Amino acid sequence: MNSLSRTIGLPHLISDYDSLNRNRAKPPKTVNKFTKKCSSCAMAKTQPMACILMCEVFAMSQCINSLMELTAIPAISKMQLKPILQIYNQLTPILANNADEPFFKKSSDELNELTQCIEERALRLVQTNAQLIHENKKPGDHEARLTALFENMSNGIAVYRFIDDANDFIITDLNKAAERIENINRKEVIGQKLSSVFPFSAQAGLHDVLKRVSETGLTETHTMAIQTENHISQWRENYVCKLPNGEVAVVFNDVTHRKNAEMTLQLTQFSVNHCADSLYWISADGHIKYVNDSSCKFLGYSREKLLTLTVADIDALYSAESWVFHWQTLKEKGAINLETIYRTQQGKQISVDISANYLLFEGEEYYCGFVRDISERKALQTELERQAQLDYLTGIANRRYFMEQSEMELARTARYGGALSVFMLDIDHFKQVNDNHGHTAGDRVLERVGGIFADILRETDIPGRLGGEEFAVLLPETDLEKAVEVAERLRSYIAESPIFFESGALPLSISVSIGVTTLQDHNGNINDLLNRADQALYRAKSAGRNRVCK
Repeated sequence: MNSLSRTIGLPHLISDYDSLNRNRAKPPKTVNKFTKKCSSCAMAKTQPMACILMCEVFAMSQCINSLMELTAIPAISKMQLKPILQIYNQLTPILANNADEPFFKKSSDELNELTQCIEERALRLVQTNAQLIHENKKPGDHEARLTALFENMSNGIAVYRFIDDANDFIITDLNKAAERIENINRKEVIGQKLSSVFPFSAQAGLHDVLKRVSETGLTETHTMAIQTENHISQWRENYVCKLPNGEVAVVFNDVTHRKNAEMTLQLTQFSVNHCADSLYWISADGHIKYVNDSSCKFLGYSREKLLTLTVADIDALYSAESWVFHWQTLKEKGAINLETIYRTQQGKQISVDISANYLLFEGEEYYCGFVRDISERKALQTELERQAQLDYLTGIANRRYFMEQSEMELARTARYGGALSVFMLDIDHFKQVNDNHGHTAGDRVLERVGGIFADILRETDIPGRLGGEEFAVLLPETDLEKAVEVAERLRSYIAESPIFFESGALPLSISVSIGVTTLQDHNGNINDLLNRADQALYRAKSAGRNRVCK
């Protein structure tokens, strides 16, 4: 028993005082005497359960049973815990070597169970001790963490206490972020009323939210706008909750920048959707990715349908193949302006002007195009061009436009070959018409001759008024013989078509003289042709008028 006595009789055996009280057996006086002499256990600030004297089975039983009953020991240091663990670790082999003692005269199963129980108690002792040490440290660590979090978090925190008499709140605490956000000093505002430090709180609704949370205990979020002295809005986003001590805490952030960005985005979106021009974002493969409201109204499609289409579906001048060239041009130049024709859902074609930009957004390439309806402008432009090209009385080409068209036909004939004829026409005695019937009648005669040209000539023929009562007609792909036939048919039709007046005056009959020529030298010009035709005209007039000469 010497080894057993040395092991479990160590004066450093430490246990729970409560376990000692639960043991109703009164230890022998020898144990009490030994206990009084045990200075080491006394220094450990715990009560010894038993101190084993040499060969005392009762004491040994008391010690083992007490060790088995350890359940809630106080937190002890690692140095104090070590000898207890040593006792546990050594009990098993000692029990095995002292099986002849009366206390250990048990079956092998019982001894194995006792051994296992000792091992489990040893493990529990380690775990329980570690847990108690952690719990004893936890309140202090937790408080320190909360304090550090309160002072160093980027959100502002303000703590308020409600005062019934004043129907107001007193500021009880602020963190550094709150000082920075609101540009205030903690020492100066703690203990002050909310209404005096933040006079905007009632108007912004903060006072009502604080009071409601104070009464109900329900957490609320609250966003408010603050008007500064310069009439600039600042925004705060508040998270309001009630604390266990009855105070109300507000965790808040300055969200002015975010709110301004949201407002800018909303205004931009509103402007984009309500601007007169259509806006399209198109991907590199020609698929439409974004449209504004004006685009939908302009083309007659829903937004969902438009986003399934490509440029070739809405642009009458661009195929899938031509889009590739167009896209490369845009990428190289960065921005281009062009005119094209868009096709609506109903099939109507509308002239548009496009201001397109190449954009790279979030790693994707886009064609961003502002599209403007220019159909009215194009119609006006066409009308102005028509007026600049046509004679206002007869509706046929004026001298300048006739010469331009004739030069183009001469160039075509010189390149591809073929016949080209021209004749000059003069209204006989036109001066007498003006003198006898007035200029209004003269204008009516000119209008009627222009109308007869439209009735008799081919679409490819080019009639023109060169001035006064003098006209010329260019006949592409027409030789001299055919040109004479056309001129004779025209002369005869005019002579047989009396001209009626709205005034009710008697109808007026007129006649014309025509000189015809044809292109002989492909290197010639329109002036040469007209000169020869004019000579033929002179011969027709000299021969008595109302005839065709070549």
